[in-house]
Amino acid sequence: MSAPRVDRHADASEEIRQEYALERFLARRDGRLPRPRRWVAADYWRRRLGRSGSRNPARFEVLESSRVDDTLEDTSTPSPLDVVASHEVSAIVRRAVRTLLSDRHYVVVSRYYFEGVQMQAIGLALGVTETRVCQIHAVALTRLRRSPLLWSAFRCACAR
Repeated sequence: MSAPRVDRHADASEEIRQEYALERFLARRDGRLPRPRRWVAADYWRRRLGRSGSRNPARFEVLESSRVDDTLEDTSTPSPLDVVASHEVSAIVRRAVRTLLSDRHYVVVSRYYFEGVQMQAIGLALGVTETRVCQIHAVALTRLRRSPLLWSAFRCACAR
């Protein structure tokens, strides 16, 4: 009678399923597309074989990294979907900022966030101190955070 076969990787499919669920959650939270399931599984096996003292984990690395779609992927530039989404969200934020804030608050927020102007320069343009600009900025952000209009606009943009 032979000994029963012991599968050292019996729980692998469940762990991969959990890691892929986590990947989908993080992608949704970050507003990006999740990595394909096979990439998550490849990362899992790469970590697992590296830890278990496999005879040749480098061989797995060579086979895994030699796929054409991995070598052609350009991660330095954003995808067209990311560019469109960021433009949509930016337009929604600009409209919400314009409609929710008074003129002075709008000038501070738009110059600081959209134009990248320092608070000291904004203060010089408005004829107030940098400290006062910081106070106006804080009030504006509080109003924006409390606005249901802005949050509903974000939910609509993220649902697309």
